[in-house]
Amino acid sequence: MNALRVDRHWLLTSTTYGTWLPGDPRGFVSNVADGPGPEVRHNIPGTPYDKDMPGLVRVARENLKCPPIYFKSEQAQEILDRFTETATVRHWLLCAVGIMNNHVHVVVWTTSGSKRKLADELAVLAAIEYVRNQANPLLIWISPLFEKQS
Repeated sequence: MNALRVDRHWLLTSTTYGTWLPGDPRGFVSNVADGPGPEVRHNIPGTPYDKDMPGLVRVARENLKCPPIYFKSEQAQEILDRFTETATVRHWLLCAVGIMNNHVHVVVWTTSGSKRKLADELAVLAAIEYVRNQANPLLIWISPLFEKQS
């Protein structure tokens, strides 16, 4: 991995609609009121995130437009194929993908990204291990470039 530019790796996480709502007791990353002023988002790696706000989760549940959406096993390969296709078209290095029934994790090298930037090679390898060790995955895929290293 040393030949790769490590300054642009990202751990991207996305949940399926309605399955992990703001206020969830497991924790969540969403805008919340934090005193006077604009809402804030607590999503800096290594710092506490928000969790267990029953009023917020109740309101979020009441505002759902349809029942929660869950992936099925047969959809996991199709999802991976779309990630692979997008990475190929955009010339991104897809490092790892974890697909669970209610969320996905992707470790990828891109030209821009979210605030979940991975700082160095150790952080990239730790993110790949995090994806590899997901509980009850429908599909875990690790790039051959990282399979022997992590």
